[in-house]
Amino acid sequence: MESVARALWLAGRSGARTPALRCAGDPLPLTEREWEIANLVGVGMSNRAIADKLCLSVRTVDGHLYRMFAKLDVDDRDHLARLARFGPAT
Repeated sequence: MESVARALWLAGRSGARTPALRCAGDPLPLTEREWEIANLVGVGMSNRAIADKLCLSVRTVDGHLYRMFAKLDVDDRDHLARLARFGPAT
């Protein structure tokens, strides 16, 4: 939940009013659902467990992860979890 609070803080800090502009000002431009999945990856949940928890198909979770990996230029779940928790390195 810390990373969700951080994301909300960053989005608010950008001063943007629309979702698209808010994402442009956010160093981690993820959708609300992507943040939710990233946080669940961060606590060690499998794609199947995430799908069950969020009432999604495993294929949908796979698709979200694929897009997050591309957006954030990461190659694995561990890197995604670190970014979701701590943000980009400065």
